[in-house]
Amino acid sequence: MAEVTNGGVTVGRVARAAADTPRPGVRADRPELFRAVVEAARAAVAIVYPDGSWTALGDTFSRGLGHQADLPERVRLLSLIHPDDRRAVLNAFVAARSGREPAQSIPVRVRTAGGGWIELSTTVRSRVHDPDVGGIVYYGVEVGRGRDAERALHETHAGLARLIETLTVGILLVDGDGRVAVTNRALLELFDVPGPPARYAGSDARALLRRMAGAMRAPDRVADRLDRLLVEPWTALDTDLMLVGGRVVEIDVVPVGGGGALLHAWDVTTRANTQRSLEERNEALSALVAAKNEFVASVSHELRSPLTSVVTFSNLLAQPDWGELDDEQHQFIEVIQRNADRLLRLIEDLLLLSRLEARTLQFVPSRLILPDLVRAAVAERTPIAQAADVTLKAEASGDDVMSGDELRINQVLGNLIGNALKFTPPGGSVTVRCHPAADGWRLSVTDTGIGIPAEDLDRIFEAFHRASNVEKHSHPGTGLGLVISKAIVERHGGLMEITSELGRGTTVTVWLPQRRVGDREGDR
Repeated sequence: MAEVTNGGVTVGRVARAAADTPRPGVRADRPELFRAVVEAARAAVAIVYPDGSWTALGDTFSRGLGHQADLPERVRLLSLIHPDDRRAVLNAFVAARSGREPAQSIPVRVRTAGGGWIELSTTVRSRVHDPDVGGIVYYGVEVGRGRDAERALHETHAGLARLIETLTVGILLVDGDGRVAVTNRALLELFDVPGPPARYAGSDARALLRRMAGAMRAPDRVADRLDRLLVEPWTALDTDLMLVGGRVVEIDVVPVGGGGALLHAWDVTTRANTQRSLEERNEALSALVAAKNEFVASVSHELRSPLTSVVTFSNLLAQPDWGELDDEQHQFIEVIQRNADRLLRLIEDLLLLSRLEARTLQFVPSRLILPDLVRAAVAERTPIAQAADVTLKAEASGDDVMSGDELRINQVLGNLIGNALKFTPPGGSVTVRCHPAADGWRLSVTDTGIGIPAEDLDRIFEAFHRASNVEKHSHPGTGLGLVISKAIVERHGGLMEITSELGRGTTVTVWLPQRRVGDREGDR
């Protein structure tokens, strides 16, 4: 340590003397420990001698105030003190010289190297009669930042208190001792508890919970459940509770540190009423759907029998055994048969759709190879395509065995290929593709037909809906083929989608999962 002289006193000797002076808990042979403590201290330590000279211990004047290390040689200590605080410093100095040390610390503002001021809480101790010190020791600890932090903390607490008070959700914070730490007006009003929230701060939380339970139906049972929160705060009351007035309150509780719990409650009467209304509507809709399916099945069955008779007897009339018919009579018979057949198909489709929607149609799983079904379906309809001057071809690969209802999958293929041929003009083409993909099969039917208007695509899978560009007299149909096909695909666990461009054609894509043979294929 450098030997700097102030008023005939050697600073190095003072520091060594202070280091060598025995103190409780500090060994006299460890002066380096004292120097380390002084150098690391948050306090600004200065010794003022009777002749007015002074010295600084450690580097706190340099580190905290920004002054250079030789400051005591150039500047008198009093010139660093704020003018308004100099009298207090001088009075403390005089009192300490006479042996009357100030009992409390005094606030002292000290000028920094940048010209600003830092407030220090300063303790004054007299060591004038100590031959190794010979002066008054000042210990100054900065308090300005602490006060700013305290003020900021106070403002934060006040802001939180205002926020909690303005919340529409009821809040109750219970500390680890079972007392009310925080509550708000929304909670008290929700449970008709009188008084401002401040009245319950620090009170027994159990008593407040009992008063809250008094506003609910079956208050004793609810109170017991609320009481358990004080013992087991992790037990959440995430259920709706009915208040006496008919309102519904939801209460949730989460544990907080220190063994406490945070309870928040809010009025969910509107939500509960809406949910109850939706449930009632769903039940009514379910009953309506069931009634509709039953009606369709009953009516379809009643219509099918007489229509079957119409078809049968019209076929008999067309037989030569019942007499020769002229050309006009043959036309009449053909009209009867054509329309009766169309009505029978419509009835069959309605029956099938109602059974699919009611999930009463039993699927019969079997071993099948989907590419083989595709090739057979295309071959079966090739004569129809040739008669319409439409090119029909299949592109299929793979031979893995899958499990599915062969009859229903063939029905899907027939519907999709039939639609594509129906809406593709002469000279066009229809391509049916089937390849393994993503743990299943990707099946698509692409045509170069009339396409579907964009505004109709969102409704294309609705029952009886047909695209607006379809001429019904030249393209008869029920509007149920795609709906039935989609339902069959979904019952197999698959997906169906459709893309189209008006005047350019349509592609219907189906993905079917690769189920193992033997998997349950019934109602799912």
